[in-house]
Amino acid sequence: VMRHAIQPLQNQGRWGFKDPRNCITLQAWCEELGRPTVIVGVRNPVEVARSLYTRNSIPYVDGIRTWYEYYSTVLKTVAQRNLRAIFVDYEINLADPVAQFQRLAHCLEIQLEADSEACNIVQDFVDPALRRNRFETPSVESLKEIFQEEAIHNELEAIVELYRHLQTFSQFELTSQEPETG
Repeated sequence: VMRHAIQPLQNQGRWGFKDPRNCITLQAWCEELGRPTVIVGVRNPVEVARSLYTRNSIPYVDGIRTWYEYYSTVLKTVAQRNLRAIFVDYEINLADPVAQFQRLAHCLEIQLEADSEACNIVQDFVDPALRRNRFETPSVESLKEIFQEEAIHNELEAIVELYRHLQTFSQFELTSQEPETG
């Protein structure tokens, strides 16, 4: 199925697709694509949990656990497969979408003029007003207030630590040759 889905794209030059589930299916995609460059959109775990609850009625606890599973799995796959990964923080992207677009172009070795039509399209496309869930950078304490269930409290430190690492990764291009955090 994967081969069939990507075959028409193989001769199109650079291409990509966006689906958060790719975090957990990346291993399988690598079987078809070899060593793709992975662009990972980084979102606040509480905002993701709220979004999943609003859109799909997924309980907050399950939403934040899903967030953790997706991001920890993509990091593991990037390391195991020695993949090139570029992390884009949602907050930074909303604040300055053109700068993030230019950063991506630079990381992907795409020549781009600062005043290009593509930059103008990005500026017009990204609308911070459409953001429906907002939560400051979480701390373990703030998450304990949101997630009253005792069962998840022992997981919160790992969630906060992973999010902080992802925010750091969003400031540069990450390859498996970068120093490991931990």
